[in-house]
This record gives sequence, structure tokens and C-alpha cells, in this order.
Amino acid sequence: WAELDNNIRSERTISGMKTAFENGHWPWQAPIGYRHTTVNGKKGMILIEGYRPILAPLFEEAATGIYIKKELAAKMNKRGFEKLSGRPATEKTVENILSKKFYIGIMESEKWKEERRGNHETITDETTWAKAYQAMFKRSYTAISSDEEFPLRQFNLCSCSKHVTGSYSRGNGGRYPYYFCTNKGCKSPTRI
Repeated sequence: WAELDNNIRSERTISGMKTAFENGHWPWQAPIGYRHTTVNGKKGMILIEGYRPILAPLFEEAATGIYIKKELAAKMNKRGFEKLSGRPATEKTVENILSKKFYIGIMESEKWKEERRGNHETITDETTWAKAYQAMFKRSYTAISSDEEFPLRQFNLCSCSKHVTGSYSRGNGGRYPYYFCTNKGCKSPTRI
């Protein structure tokens, strides 16, 4: 009987979670910057306001394509992420945030292979999210982690109007700094 009872409870729980998801409510652990709440008996998800000045700029900065995850994590920590969350932002934190459509109002369920529009407040718009996602996860180059070593990478543009980035190359017994275009399809890439 115990096994049957557990199976029935499990099915009801899963059914309730799926219904909540289909109605635009996030039934799992709240993503970074949000928390579950109940107002007048209704469950919902709210944005923890202290996170807006940390997360909104994260998407904008990532969308430029000139920062790597380590730099973005450092910027989050400077804005107070560690104080607010109790732990420092890491490259994995940045990756987890930038990879989730939740921040543009779209809930994704791996379990049911579905997407639904959520009832929660968004952090960024779809265009900015898409640019940030593209910049972080579709890169074909390795950027360096310090603006001090390559100060011009934020300002120089290639002939294709994309930012150049900096990196070191090895050869002839040494390490040599150079700038190069970040656009994979560039017809005449800048190399300095």
C-alpha cells in the first residue's frame, strides 16, 4: 500500500507542477534574483528588487561581446551580488543567468520539452538577451580577461563594424599581444 500511495502522490505532484507551468507559474526553485511568494492565497514569482541593478546591466554588458564571463562575474560582485546573495558571482553564475530565457519572461521545461510565457516580471528584453546569449555561447575565439592588458579592445572596430578583442600569440620563443576581429564571417579581419 505504501508504494501505491507514494505513486499516487507523485503523479498528483507532477500533474500539479505541469498545470502550474502551463498557467505561467514557475513550479521549481526560483532562479537567481527571484523568489516565490503568496499574495491573497495566490502563488507567484517576484523579482527581488535589489537584483535589478545587478542583473539588468549584466545582459547589456554581455550583449556587447567585449567581456568574458570572468569579467562579468567581477562586475556583478562590484555591484553588490556577493552581499545580496551571500556568495560571490562566478563564471558559472554568469553562464546560468545568461543561458536562461526566464529573464525575458519565457519559462523552459526540460522535463516536458516545452516553453511557456511566464507571469513574472522580466529583467531584460528579448533582443538584448539574444545578443548576450550569442556573445557568450557562440564565440569562436578566446578572449583575455583583463582590460589593462588590452585597453583598446573596447574601442577599436574592425572594417566589418564589430569590436576587436585582444589575445596573446606564441611564437619565436615568446608571447606576443595582438588584437583581432571577433566576427567569424568577416571578409577582411583586422589583426593588429
